[in-house]
Amino acid sequence: PGTVGRFDSSNGFRVPHIGWNALQITKDSEILDDVGNRHVYFVHSYRAMPSDDNKEWISSTCDYGDKFIASIRKGNVHAVQFHPEKSGGKFLPLLPISEIFFGIFLFFHVKYPIN
Repeated sequence: PGTVGRFDSSNGFRVPHIGWNALQITKDSEILDDVGNRHVYFVHSYRAMPSDDNKEWISSTCDYGDKFIASIRKGNVHAVQFHPEKSGGKFLPLLPISEIFFGIFLFFHVKYPIN
């Protein structure tokens, strides 16, 4: 649930947004453990906006003129808008278990045993 829109360039921020931004972790998410306020890499013109309707899904946000959603988590499904292959470090081992849908990286984190 929520709203997706193009970044506003009238406030002096360039669109597309290309570069590094610090994550603000808002919810426990195993793929973000030990990440802290680490910088991650983005290349995008559109962003999902945080709202009361989606706040329980949001695991991190960033600021680029406005606050936008950088990652979400629902159960064992994690999705990030930043580029984990460029962001390096902790994210590199996750790439073999990721799928890309419409520019969003999805991670399926499965714990064993499944009850």
